[in-house]
Amino acid sequence: MSKLKDLIGHKFGKLTVIEYSHSNNGAFWVCECECGNIVIRSGGVLQKSKKDGFESSCGCGTVIHGMINSLLYNIWINMKQRCNNPNRKDYQWYGAKGISYDPSWEKFDNFYADVKNQYEDFCNKNLDIIPSLDRKDYTKNYELSNIHFIPYEEQNHNKSSNKVNYELANEIREDYATGNYTKVELSKKYNLSESFTGKIINKKVWYKENS
Repeated sequence: MSKLKDLIGHKFGKLTVIEYSHSNNGAFWVCECECGNIVIRSGGVLQKSKKDGFESSCGCGTVIHGMINSLLYNIWINMKQRCNNPNRKDYQWYGAKGISYDPSWEKFDNFYADVKNQYEDFCNKNLDIIPSLDRKDYTKNYELSNIHFIPYEEQNHNKSSNKVNYELANEIREDYATGNYTKVELSKKYNLSESFTGKIINKKVWYKENS
């Protein structure tokens, strides 16, 4: 115990450390939340959350306490981090360019209420696909009129240096139709993976009838 940094009395967001709990690849501490709940948290996680600007809590303040471990909660956390945390590698594409989010989405309750139906609809139609929150217009903020859920793999290719949209996807398909390019050549030309380029060519993503 003498080698551990004593966190008793320290406050992390809504949590106040009240006593040492145990060690398991690091120290764990008993914390009391402002709402009165008692929880055990890793000291490393508490300190990292404070450094990253997160408000630690027992999970209160969310629509359902269990949501704190959900994918949608993690999507919300990552959205905020991309916009607010200069230490994130992807901050250069978001917060550094002035991209933010609906002020009401500072609270998970409001974010959840706004996107719940859209999120569940995507998940129900794509059972084996991990959803990712994406902006329709990459020059605008995260807000209900400008967001949709797409496959994580698809968003992973949508870097700000070469954002895929319907116009670009049509251009790729037109290039391929000329017979002057192979799929590999197009993937290099547009800085996309070969598999994702194939999906665009085969109209599995970024395709609308009569577009």
